[in-house]
Amino acid sequence: MKTTRTLYWMLPAVLLIAVGALFIGCESEDSPETDGLDDYFANHPYVSDPRLASTNSEITIDPSAAQVTSVGQEIIFNGRGGKGPYTWDVSKSRNGTIRSYGWSQGIYTARRIDVNDVIVYDQQGHAAIAAISAGATPTPSVTPTPTVTPTPAALAVSASPSTLSLDGSRASLTATGGSPGYSWSVQDVTLGNVNSSSGSSVGYVRNDAGDNLVTCTDSAGNTAVVVISQP
Repeated sequence: MKTTRTLYWMLPAVLLIAVGALFIGCESEDSPETDGLDDYFANHPYVSDPRLASTNSEITIDPSAAQVTSVGQEIIFNGRGGKGPYTWDVSKSRNGTIRSYGWSQGIYTARRIDVNDVIVYDQQGHAAIAAISAGATPTPSVTPTPTVTPTPAALAVSASPSTLSLDGSRASLTATGGSPGYSWSVQDVTLGNVNSSSGSSVGYVRNDAGDNLVTCTDSAGNTAVVVISQP
């Protein structure tokens, strides 16, 4: 009976110890983090805060400042001086992480486009800090679409009708394509002639028997010829 009563009173103490162990075991990188360097150095008393040193720190970091412009961007930092190997850390792990590379280098990877601090310290607790700022996300360049100038249709001339059997018969000549601004000429004016030397459409009159040629020239110097059949 006495043993049962003792165990009964010990039960709350056992539960308290178990709960405390649970909270201790949950501390990790995913636990709520501090907001900046002040809290970082407060939580790492064995690391000296280089901002408070009256003389130059025994360890330096290069570069001392960098900028992130995209998620996943990587920046390489080099530690120098002090006593290696170095330990690398950040003040805001939600914004980025850092991993050691050959112990004297740290590779920072951005989780967000946001500010952060990279801290490196040696075996004696001497530290150096690099500030990371957030830059604007670059706007992707857009290659302008080239303007395509349509190629004009070739100059062409048609006659309606194209055969004139009697003197005094008429035909309508029409120019299309090319560069507007047309002029007309007849090969043999004794066989027929046009009623105008310019325009996109002119009239032709047969004067005598014999096939005749009418030439149209556009403003660019292109020419087209139509044959008027005159049996």
